[in-house]
Amino acid sequence: MKSILKLNIILLFSLLFSCQSDRITYDLNLDEYVRIALILDNNGDPVAALSKTGNQYVSRYEHSGFGTVNIPVGVTAPSLDSELKVYYSSKFYGDFTDATITPDSFLIFSPEKYWDTIQINFNSRWDTLVWDSILVQLDSTSLFNIKIGYPFGNEAHDHLSVILGDLTLPYTAQSPNSFSLVGTKGESYNFSVIFNNGVSADDLDGIDLLEEDFSDFDYTLVQNPVTTVDEEVSFTLTLDEDLNNEQKTYECQFTIAQLEGYTLTGNTTFNFTKDATNQANNNINVAHHFYDIASDAYNRLYMWIFIDYNNDGNCIWRKTYQHCVPVEVVADHPNAVYNEEDGKYYHAFKLGFDSPNEGRTTNSFGLKYWFNNESTDADVSPGFNILDAMEFYPKDGTSYTEGTVSVVEQDIVITGEGNSHTISIAGEGCYYYLDGSQETYNDSIFEIDLQFEATNKELFGGTQTMQYIMLNRNPGSSEKPDSLMQSCFTPVDL
Repeated sequence: MKSILKLNIILLFSLLFSCQSDRITYDLNLDEYVRIALILDNNGDPVAALSKTGNQYVSRYEHSGFGTVNIPVGVTAPSLDSELKVYYSSKFYGDFTDATITPDSFLIFSPEKYWDTIQINFNSRWDTLVWDSILVQLDSTSLFNIKIGYPFGNEAHDHLSVILGDLTLPYTAQSPNSFSLVGTKGESYNFSVIFNNGVSADDLDGIDLLEEDFSDFDYTLVQNPVTTVDEEVSFTLTLDEDLNNEQKTYECQFTIAQLEGYTLTGNTTFNFTKDATNQANNNINVAHHFYDIASDAYNRLYMWIFIDYNNDGNCIWRKTYQHCVPVEVVADHPNAVYNEEDGKYYHAFKLGFDSPNEGRTTNSFGLKYWFNNESTDADVSPGFNILDAMEFYPKDGTSYTEGTVSVVEQDIVITGEGNSHTISIAGEGCYYYLDGSQETYNDSIFEIDLQFEATNKELFGGTQTMQYIMLNRNPGSSEKPDSLMQSCFTPVDL
């Protein structure tokens, strides 16, 4: 018995010595190697190769959607002077196998190409109770001097385990989700419902993803098919009649249907509108006084808002601003004006508000001051960006210096701590010319006096009215308006 134990101990030490002898050692200055270089951001989501986040490579990643998993593979080889093939293998653990892994078995590198990507594409839903996984393993190279893996810390980064975790499947209307119609029979528009983490074709089988709320005209709506898994569902709307009444506003609205297993967020409707034609002379082009395509510095509409911002019972005028953008239209829109700087057509009398930073929001109509705990990300509070916000009506259709203004009536979505609210907005007022030249932007100063209305029974008990004074230049603190004799509005919790 002791002899057998002694023999086992000898074999164990021999095995350990053998393993230690076979272990590759690396020289930071001399060795050339290939490794999997997946980095996650602070939310646990993959970032693009070579992104500077300060985070380390990982060997394990939990995937929570149908979207493609992109696995970056990088070569460090200063002396690489010919083609290099890196062979890899993959293995499914558990019941789920309905995924496609590309390219097939190897990657190709060269002196001009030091990075490549292994992709995992999912074809169907997995059982989230099982916690299946997929292992991707770098196996060998076609050049003996290029080693597999490099041990950053305790990890060689020669493999990646993709854990198929709980599915988080948000979906929302694309931005913009409103469309201005010309009103010609046969006119068509393509638009999409966006699934950031993918959608399975099986989950859409027999489902009409859009439901009509109302329509003033005949149309044909086509929901285009999805093959296996996709990140959007696209639609085509075609007008089946001419919209000839220039004095009438034609409207059509669709709401995105609830889809089992998915979470509807942000904007949930699509709107198609042919406004009654603004009869003013397009050469007046009021909107261009509030934006400058060439310079973001001139794209701010400053405003005074009378509010109890500090929640101390005292209302004061508080200054803020919103970033202005033109409202793009097709060339044959009756109110289209051509912009030579970017070759696009814009509405002569409409103005929108949008953040210059992707994924963020601007303070449209000062609405961020209305709430205490609002989310300002565009994907969950798209209502802070209002791409079709106001329309100007020059006096008598000919005045360059004054007229009326209206808020484009619409529903917007704003979200707090997990609570999403739909708010109906409207309003009207007047604008007038203060100083400068009527033809150019930089020395043309306009003021807008606006009564803004927001309706939501839960938040405001009905309709909340707010007075705004807006200027297309930055007003000094000495220009603060006189206090108003009206009830004091205090920001509310969402």
